[in-house]
Amino acid sequence: MRLSSAIKNIMEGEEGHPVLSIILLILSWFYWLGHWLRLMLYKTGILKTKTLPVPVISVGNITVGGTGKTPAVIMIANLMTEIGVKVAVLSRGYKGMAGENINLVSDGDKILMKPLQSGDEPYMIASRLKGIPVITGADRYMTGMYALEMFGIDAILMDDGYQHVRLNRKLNILLIDYNSPFGNGYLLPRGRLRESPSNINRSDVIILTKVNHESEISDIRLKSGRDIPICRSRYVSEGFFDVNSGRIITPSEAIGKKGFAFCGIASPESFRNSLKEAGIEIMGFSAFDDHYQFRSEDMDNLIASARETGSEILITTEKDSVRLLELGDISFPVWFLKIGMDVFEGREILMAKIYETCIVKIRDAIKLYI
Repeated sequence: MRLSSAIKNIMEGEEGHPVLSIILLILSWFYWLGHWLRLMLYKTGILKTKTLPVPVISVGNITVGGTGKTPAVIMIANLMTEIGVKVAVLSRGYKGMAGENINLVSDGDKILMKPLQSGDEPYMIASRLKGIPVITGADRYMTGMYALEMFGIDAILMDDGYQHVRLNRKLNILLIDYNSPFGNGYLLPRGRLRESPSNINRSDVIILTKVNHESEISDIRLKSGRDIPICRSRYVSEGFFDVNSGRIITPSEAIGKKGFAFCGIASPESFRNSLKEAGIEIMGFSAFDDHYQFRSEDMDNLIASARETGSEILITTEKDSVRLLELGDISFPVWFLKIGMDVFEGREILMAKIYETCIVKIRDAIKLYI
């Protein structure tokens, strides 16, 4: 077994080599110490935080991957637009090859970068959000000032910003996967936690994601130490998209289709469950590493597997489909599942928090025209 696979198994709570587990545990103690010191340096003012002249809303998590940040950012950006807020999305551009301090993925009208440059998540966000600039860069204050100067925005939506404490925010939205709130309970690299669960008390509102039944939230409130508003959300299928033809396939058309599914995301099981709920007959399933960059030989192997299993189509996630664009034409039908996030409980709480965060800026804008 490869070392990376062995580490992944341990992080996911499976049994692993005891010596490797101990080594990872020791490394997680050092990780915890480094993170705690960093937070203390900012809290005491030794390290200085920066404040943008517009409200900042942050969306993030305390575990590695798989909590639904991208669908959440898309949903929240649309909610902000609905109440008249001109917003820009800032992302760090994870695994994107663009090396500038400021990288304009989209100006709101057109996408200006390829997926390999921007990173798959910013590209997907840009393709979904019309009229909303998407910018990547490590320094969120710098990219925020750029967005303000170039686009005259009213507010900033910061993707994956929970640990980016250098930039002040008015609203901290924390996403927690209902099915695996804190992973195996260990910090990186022994587990999937980015920081201690007690640090959820920095959040202003919590969105439980991937909820498929009545959820128990007392444990989360206990760990926070205070009564943080909690919303519940789930993924909803918005149909399928044919990568080769550009055709939109309605949910009713997809029912009963035989598909070979593949993905390179942090939570492949959530994708499998979404396909089942959409009525797809899954003939086979291949899971790759998160953010895996597909190659032509990978597609050849997937096509061969699809044919061997009698599948009519290959099906992947929208995020994975972004990484297929560099491969050109694919000689087999390929669909991606388009999903959205539905806050089915506590939506009014989330809307009120967003409104309260942005309303002062909106009032200031209105005064200019009175």
